[in-house]
Amino acid sequence: MCGIVGYCGKKIQLKKIIDKLKKLEYRGYDSAGITSIKNNTITTIKQVGKIDNLLSNIPGNLHTTCAISHTRWATHGKATHTNAHPHSSSKEQWTIVHNGIIENYQELYDKLKTKPASDTDTAILSQYLEENCNDNIESFITAFKNIKGSYAIVCINKNNNDSLYIAKKNSPLYISQAYGEIWVASDPISLPLEYDYLYEMLDNEFAYISDSNISFYDNNINIVDKKHININESFEETNLNKYPHFMIKEIEEEQSAIEKQIQFYKDKCILKEYNYDFIKNYENIKLIGCGTAYHAGLVGARFIEKLVGIKCTVEIASEYIYKEPILDTNKTLFIFISQSGETADTLRALEIVKSKGFNYISLTNVLYSSIARKSKHILPTIAGPEIAVASTKAFVCQLTTLYMFASHIHNVLEGTFIDYEKDLREVAKKILSFNKEKLDIIAKSIYQSPTAIFLGKDIDYIVAMEASLKLKEVSYINSTSYPSGELKHGFLALVEDGTPLIIFATGSDIQISKTLNATQESIARGAKEIIITNRYEYSKHNDNSIYIDSLNPLLAPILSIAPMQYLAYKVSILKGINPDQPRNLAKSVTVE
Repeated sequence: MCGIVGYCGKKIQLKKIIDKLKKLEYRGYDSAGITSIKNNTITTIKQVGKIDNLLSNIPGNLHTTCAISHTRWATHGKATHTNAHPHSSSKEQWTIVHNGIIENYQELYDKLKTKPASDTDTAILSQYLEENCNDNIESFITAFKNIKGSYAIVCINKNNNDSLYIAKKNSPLYISQAYGEIWVASDPISLPLEYDYLYEMLDNEFAYISDSNISFYDNNINIVDKKHININESFEETNLNKYPHFMIKEIEEEQSAIEKQIQFYKDKCILKEYNYDFIKNYENIKLIGCGTAYHAGLVGARFIEKLVGIKCTVEIASEYIYKEPILDTNKTLFIFISQSGETADTLRALEIVKSKGFNYISLTNVLYSSIARKSKHILPTIAGPEIAVASTKAFVCQLTTLYMFASHIHNVLEGTFIDYEKDLREVAKKILSFNKEKLDIIAKSIYQSPTAIFLGKDIDYIVAMEASLKLKEVSYINSTSYPSGELKHGFLALVEDGTPLIIFATGSDIQISKTLNATQESIARGAKEIIITNRYEYSKHNDNSIYIDSLNPLLAPILSIAPMQYLAYKVSILKGINPDQPRNLAKSVTVE
């Protein structure tokens, strides 16, 4: 949510800074803006809507040596020109961009002599800085002793033409330095590919950038001897290449992503540390995540329970952090799942668990993220950058990781061997073999439907939840998911003539039989039946069936979710929606 790019260095076109900001579009936003300073004069340009709207209002010959830019996700205040970032104080003494939420904004507002026109907490903060600090870094740091909340903040001061002031707490921020230029960004994905030094700002740290020099401070104004970091991450996959959208590109990368995942774990011996001495200490495993990561946890729990026999529970992070009391023991191992590694609720849950002394593992796709940095044990997903808001290849890699982990623990405890590498390589070969032509026809038959229902039993029901989420995310169809046995307990009332009923049937014979018998009542009332199954006999006579070639019901979720991701994509296109940036949604949810 939201994105920051700042620049201090040689003369550069503003449009080149905006090009860096465009790399953060995936995070979700509804307005964008940029501020530059020259001869103590502040120039701010901002627009509601996409970055292209902003670009069209920036003259090609407009240059700067110091600027801050931002994509805003509306939280405090609507998505309007007035509320868009950057925000300047009344006398333009301070101009700031901000990711996060200032929790005590009302308290700060009440103390202001001059009230800002904007409704945002950021505008309040800019005015607070004007009224409570001078233009030196010491005064800037002191002012933040009264600020509560989460923030990644980059500021320009009117009296210092080529300087940036930076504050960071609970929201990511990075600084790179190369060739006399300094870039600041909320995600390294938007920084230059080549740099001399890269720094990660830690919580309660500050920085002052001037004349191509960077000084770091703690919140007591002590100078910090900051060590630069290396990020072993390739951002080449952030280009569309031949594809019209990132979502379809990322779906079609799923086979290679699984294969890379398997090879990475093999080459790096990732699972070696989870030996008998490690796992013998635990009687329970608790998986925690949000959205798609929560669904991955539900499937992962099935893997662990069926292969290992250890009791597993799964929690939504935003609910878990407010449980009173949190009833866990030191016999519980936690696994936190987050694609971005910055999910605020998941990060908060991790901090609670860590503070209570429990052991935990983090499963994330971003190894330089906050969650990864705060974790001793990491199960990396090697999906590569995922730009589309709706997670596809990262979800598949999460399931791959959890299956490898569960199989490995089985091999350690049981003394029998599951060849999970072989199992998953077979799945990788088949994952994109679903019938796209048939799905294109199904998409045309359902894209105008106001609702859709997904159902299944046991692990099929979990996949139904994720498939339903994908469709509603990118097509805005009000889709719902249910266990098939709940048909008569309420949701049959939602079935009308033509209602799409997407049925997952990949489990045991008795599970499939019960599911298909239950759906007959919906079909009798006009539901449009669509079946995803690994049983040829159920698909050969049904024009609306999608066959997946899986004999292992535990691995069927990896194969059955892929065609549903594709279906959601095609429905989105038919409705004229950009599937990469669906309305109101952000890729990385960095505030609670």
